[in-house]
Amino acid sequence: MLSSFYLMMKLKIKMQCNVNGVDSAMALEREESASQLLGDAAQLPPLPPPADLPDLLQSIGEAQNALDLFLSNQFEKARAVMEPLSATSMYHSLGYATICYLQASMTMERPNIQQALDATKQGLQVSQRLRRRGFVASRQPNDFTDEQCHAELCYAELLLEKAVLTFLQDENFIAFVKGGIKIRECYKAYKECWRLLHKRRWLNAELRLHFESGARIGEGAFNLLLSLLPPRLLRLLEFVGFSGDRRYGLEQIRLATELDGSVRAPLGRIILLVYHTTFAHILGAGGCDLAAVHQLLEPCLAAHPDGAMFLYFQGRQQLLSGNSHRAIQAFERSIESQTEWIQLHLVCYWELMWTQAYKADWLLSMKYAEILAKESRWSKATLVYQKAAFLYQYQNGAGTGDEGAKAATGDEDHVAGLMDKV
Repeated sequence: MLSSFYLMMKLKIKMQCNVNGVDSAMALEREESASQLLGDAAQLPPLPPPADLPDLLQSIGEAQNALDLFLSNQFEKARAVMEPLSATSMYHSLGYATICYLQASMTMERPNIQQALDATKQGLQVSQRLRRRGFVASRQPNDFTDEQCHAELCYAELLLEKAVLTFLQDENFIAFVKGGIKIRECYKAYKECWRLLHKRRWLNAELRLHFESGARIGEGAFNLLLSLLPPRLLRLLEFVGFSGDRRYGLEQIRLATELDGSVRAPLGRIILLVYHTTFAHILGAGGCDLAAVHQLLEPCLAAHPDGAMFLYFQGRQQLLSGNSHRAIQAFERSIESQTEWIQLHLVCYWELMWTQAYKADWLLSMKYAEILAKESRWSKATLVYQKAAFLYQYQNGAGTGDEGAKAATGDEDHVAGLMDKV
């Protein structure tokens, strides 16, 4: 969700850029899409005999198992469950690509981004091979098999991941246009899934449950993300076919989280937690619904008491409630809960830095700013400036204003050299 929001906010800036190169970007994207539609299946290894492949419900069950491992901080075990069949099973390829995608979006390192792009491309190939062929207008909902419906959903989810990764890999204008085209295609795929959910006659209730959770999350997430854009830009996007109704989006994601046993219900809870604890507060998008956060967090922490992500959300909840001491405890527990993905530590260090600043504990704030400046790939100039500001506040409070100003100025002198041109 964070990466998807980053993608949407980039749209506001890029719409004001020179449009030279749009035609070439669209031509490249059409060529890439044509290759995917016509030639990707030939690049994949042949399917194993049916007896060697898990059926659809079995593969969904293994994806749920991997998700449970992931939310319990066993990230590499989750990857090991998904990777072996990622070239042949749509849910294994989706799970493996999603794990790679999350790691890439947190580290922002090119090798991880390339690995995630390769994984999403492979997942798209697997899903494309299983999707129903033919023109959209001629495809009747009841003509789809259960497998083809789920292939359509997995295809939409992987397209969104690939669009975000396109932005992360290269932020030039051509990449922006290519990413935008992928988002449009993803949006159309989700609309097709929404049509299948409501128009198709489903014979297997369990498969419909898993499909419904994904279709509702896709419908809701698009509406929610677009609603966060500036009104003028939102009107333009609605004119070309997108919709951005925040209340409707939140309601659809909430309904998805209530589908107990569905593979995507935990992901819906995470999206709502990100929105209520972060976006709603930072963007002033109607305020944080702390009651909803408590209701969402309770079952998550019961199932994953040491889950690093849920402990982070608990820290945000306590911070927004004004309980800074409990917030610090939750962030520290999140850091201590796992050592596999250090990137999750950095997010907690950022929160600890500001929580200590709210308490006027300038030394600890300065400590966390220094850790972030050394260990993260975030803006060095911003972090060094923050460290200097905290140092000045500490020295000023200690009664050594002039000395504090000199010490802070020493750090601030380095800021200009750390700034990147954009």
